[in-house]
Amino acid sequence: MKKLIAKYEIVSDFATSDDAEYFKAKDPDDGKIVLIKLYNKKFKPKKELTDIFKKKVAAISDFKTKHIVPIYSAGKNSGNRFFVVSKLIDGESLDKICERHLESKVILRYFYDVAKTLDKLHKSGIKHLNLKLSNIIIRTKDDRVFLTDFNPFQQDTDVPTTDLRNDLFLCAVALYQALFGKLPFGANSLLEILTSDHEEFDGNEIKYNPEILKVFKKVLDRPAYNFYNDVISFVKAVAQASDITVNESNESHKTHNLGSQFKRITGVFITVGEQCIDNIRDSRMFKSGGFSSDRQEEENLPPYLKKTAGNRMPNLQFYFVFALLCVVVWFLFSRRGSIETQAVLETQAISNKPIVESSQILKTKIKEQPSSLNNESNVTVLAVKELIEEKEETEKTKTNFLKNLTIDNSSLLTDEQILTILNDKTAANNVLHIALLEVGSRGKIEFYKPLGLIYNHSNSNVRSAVALALKHDNYIGQNASLIMLVNLLQDEDMLVRGLAAKSLAKLGTNEARSALSARLRVEKQQAVKNAINNSLEIAIDDEE
Repeated sequence: MKKLIAKYEIVSDFATSDDAEYFKAKDPDDGKIVLIKLYNKKFKPKKELTDIFKKKVAAISDFKTKHIVPIYSAGKNSGNRFFVVSKLIDGESLDKICERHLESKVILRYFYDVAKTLDKLHKSGIKHLNLKLSNIIIRTKDDRVFLTDFNPFQQDTDVPTTDLRNDLFLCAVALYQALFGKLPFGANSLLEILTSDHEEFDGNEIKYNPEILKVFKKVLDRPAYNFYNDVISFVKAVAQASDITVNESNESHKTHNLGSQFKRITGVFITVGEQCIDNIRDSRMFKSGGFSSDRQEEENLPPYLKKTAGNRMPNLQFYFVFALLCVVVWFLFSRRGSIETQAVLETQAISNKPIVESSQILKTKIKEQPSSLNNESNVTVLAVKELIEEKEETEKTKTNFLKNLTIDNSSLLTDEQILTILNDKTAANNVLHIALLEVGSRGKIEFYKPLGLIYNHSNSNVRSAVALALKHDNYIGQNASLIMLVNLLQDEDMLVRGLAAKSLAKLGTNEARSALSARLRVEKQQAVKNAINNSLEIAIDDEE
């Protein structure tokens, strides 16, 4: 007797996991082989859970992107267990692929596509909430990345940025595992990370690269602070710290990498060439009586592959065009090689000059054409360093710098610039937020006074940055810090409240503990309750 799930006929077992069984199945309507995920009975089909399941699956099914495994249907089987039917991707999961020790640039290219897809989902109000290496599939035929196995039982709005289940935190854990071959925090499983009480991420495996360590700490330190506005900013920061350039996708740039263009064009020519050979073979067999004359089949061929009425041989005009295209492609790529050779010779000639003279030449070139900044030699580094240190910046340059200010280049801000931003009532929220993160990092005492004017800012990101900055040793003992943190502990934004609790724990006074205890009695968000409980334990330990 055939085993069925809904209308689908089970062909074979596929895999098992902690929460489900997977089967290959056949769709009786079209004979297509699909993948069915049958969830365990622990997911009780109560009305509330069923409504969340239907809503989440419908949202994912309607979301159209080339990097998400298509979902065909979903529901409950005869045993009252939830199931999801999706396309069967011919490929491997990233956890299996990473066992073969991929290069970092390949891993980051995969995660760049993951990040782009997550950011598109987030803009539509959809979260994955189950991101891990085993849920990232790489299709064999074209190396395309696919996301699968979304969590359909968790409402997206119930997972704030401070929750460890958020996509940014999970992406950081997965990327860390892919790059360094082990999970962060010395954990043996993702579940251990999500259920254990890790305060700070030490990153012993990557202390040799402080820049990468700094990027991961911004996401993995507890609680999971939202230092990056989106997942793609985090992945780009890791790539930058690794000195790896992550290529933009074809969706966002009309210009493509020449190497990949060459591969695609060559593939087209090979395919067309194979068709030509088959066509010649067919025409010869037609002449020798090997094939019957099927006019209808011939009419369906493209014009350039139709046989002529006279000798039934292929159209010679097509071969002429095909040969001409081959010559053009050869010319373009041989020309590209000569241009690259010339560029290398120019760089070598400049590098043979005294280093100061060479840096001046490169400084001029970089000013005139920023795209020329593609040589990683010491000469180029010196030229860039001198450009940054120059004091003759125009107001327009400063404005553009602030406009493009990110967490990755915030270290270039001078103390004077930070003070100017803090005292500027018209400063953009994102600029003020990033400047405050630098305040918390540097701890300069001259930054403290403006905090009293900013801590009740209308933007929650700014208030959260103030709460975090006040944790610095140079600020936490100041008289006004307790007042500001107690006010921030009552904030409407749960991230602000969580950060204020952490800073109050470091203050460790009786007043701080009293404020934490009072807030705990009225706090409704479980994530903030956990943060306050942890803060109270730390405060008590410090007192002892």
